[in-house]
Amino acid sequence: MRHLKIYRAIRAIHRSGSIRKAAADLALSPSALNRAVQGFEAELGGPVFERLPAGVRLSRLGELLMPLIDAHLSQVDEFRVLVTEMQDGAIGELRLSLASDLPAGRCQAALAEFRARHPRVEVTAITSDTAGPLLSRQVDLAILSHPETDDRVEVAVSRRSPLVARVAGRAGPVPDAARLTDFIGRPWLAPPPGTGTRIALAHLSRRLRLDAQRVTSVPGLWPVLTPGPEGDVQFLPAHGLPDPSADRAATHVPVIGGEVQLAALVRAGEPLAIAPRRYLALLERYWD
Repeated sequence: MRHLKIYRAIRAIHRSGSIRKAAADLALSPSALNRAVQGFEAELGGPVFERLPAGVRLSRLGELLMPLIDAHLSQVDEFRVLVTEMQDGAIGELRLSLASDLPAGRCQAALAEFRARHPRVEVTAITSDTAGPLLSRQVDLAILSHPETDDRVEVAVSRRSPLVARVAGRAGPVPDAARLTDFIGRPWLAPPPGTGTRIALAHLSRRLRLDAQRVTSVPGLWPVLTPGPEGDVQFLPAHGLPDPSADRAATHVPVIGGEVQLAALVRAGEPLAIAPRRYLALLERYWD
């Protein structure tokens, strides 16, 4: 952007009223600055300044040109501030998808901290149980509970999350863990088929040689769980649940032998923007 130098030089001359003073401010020799201005005037087709015995002043052409130069330089300065903020991560965009069995918990906690730290970053979060939105460039991060094997994506962060049974009520001591067989005969609630939770339930059921259980697909945290020994039990990964002390509607009981594989996926071979990189760093800390 070589024209910016001559624009700034013209503005400096106009403000000081002297080529000599402007040259000193710009760390140039007066003759070099005068030649640069004359070259610009020749290209423009008329004089920008009227040369006077005691300095210079804008010509009629210069008076028309100066507001354009000021506006252009202001826009460039604003754009440079914008670029700096983008490079620092102060602004930008975070687009991610979350698996349906991660309705609360650590992903959302990391997102809340990210938004508090970067209030000017635009955040878009959708629900998806596949890498489709990532591959179609609808999002830049896909956080899945059953990551797909695809050479177009790569794993940025991964963790194993214990399978947890969420049951109604908080009366009495909470067991450290329970077997899946302890919940036979109760209504089972879980995220849709294809999610990591459903796959973990199926694997554990086969390992224990259990008969197929009827599972009702429900979105998010089921707000009203039927209490009692025959009441509802909702299965989710521990990382997809709020802190047990904050879940006043239910008790969280880890299921022995149950695990859900979680992964944050990115497009393979592509650099990640600053905002998604910073969210990933927070997510990794929350997942530990």
